[in-house]
Amino acid sequence: MATMPTVGLDCKAYYNSATNASPTWVEITDAIDVSFEYGTNQVEIKSRASVNLGNLTGLIKHGATFTLLHTIGTNTVRAALLAIISGRAPKQFAFMDQAIATNGALGAKGYYNLESMNGSQPLEEGMTWDIALKPAYFIESSAKVEPTIVVI
Repeated sequence: MATMPTVGLDCKAYYNSATNASPTWVEITDAIDVSFEYGTNQVEIKSRASVNLGNLTGLIKHGATFTLLHTIGTNTVRAALLAIISGRAPKQFAFMDQAIATNGALGAKGYYNLESMNGSQPLEEGMTWDIALKPAYFIESSAKVEPTIVVI
C-alpha cells in the first residue's frame, strides 16, 4: 500500500475528560502549531580511557507544546486547560496524525502537567496562548500510566 504525507491541518490534538480506562477524547480544535517530543536523555560518559566523549542512553523523555487561538466568550477547552493549572492535577493528552478513533492513527499519548500557559497579544495577529506540557507521574487503578507512542 502506498503511503501519503500528512499536513498539520489534518492532525488532531485531544485531552481526555474522563479516565484512561474509559476515555472521552475532546478535540482541541483551536490548536494552531503542535509539537511533541519523544526521545531519550543522553548521559555523557568521560574517562581517561579515551579522548573522545561517549554517551549512554538514559531515560525516555516526553513533552508537548502547542499554541491555542484565544476566542472571546466561553471556551470549554481553554477553561479545562486553566483548571489543570489551578487544580494542579495532570490531564491525559493525545497528539495524533488523524482522528483518534481511526484505525492506524499514530501519535503520542500520556498524562501531562501543564507547565505554562502564556498569553500573547500581538498588535496585528490573533491573541494566542502558548501551552507547555511535561509528563506527569500518574496512577490510575493502582497502576502507573506511562506516556507512550500509540498506533490505534
